[in-house]
Amino acid sequence: MSSLYYFSIFFIVFIFFNFFILMLLKAYIDNKKIENKNKDIILHFDSYISSFNTLLQICFDIIYKDEILIYSLESMSLKEEEVNKISKKFVKLFFKYSGENFIKRFIFFFGSKETLVFVLIDNFITKLADEEILKHSVKTNMI
Repeated sequence: MSSLYYFSIFFIVFIFFNFFILMLLKAYIDNKKIENKNKDIILHFDSYISSFNTLLQICFDIIYKDEILIYSLESMSLKEEEVNKISKKFVKLFFKYSGENFIKRFIFFFGSKETLVFVLIDNFITKLADEEILKHSVKTNMI
């Protein structure tokens, strides 16, 4: 066999070996990025939760003024399908207000987008129920 044959085999093995090393290096760097993201969320947990709660309150206030206040003024209760529509608007508004980077961090924090949406809707319905209870107690005290 000629030396060119051995050189070409050596060259191909060398290229595959370098490719393999580069892939391992990339996986290691990606793993470090994820670890740093975990540390960032843990170290700044209070900031993330504070931002999350502030955004929840801002979005609830906007939705309440735009969608729910009219029912409150007319002393009407919301039907379940109306609550579902309004809660979807609430989630969309929260996503718009939060921005892409915050949403990625919140999704990472909660584990999945579905869980984040569930938490948002649950929070919205809880605040809505608190408003209904408050409204009902004020009416009862006035009578």
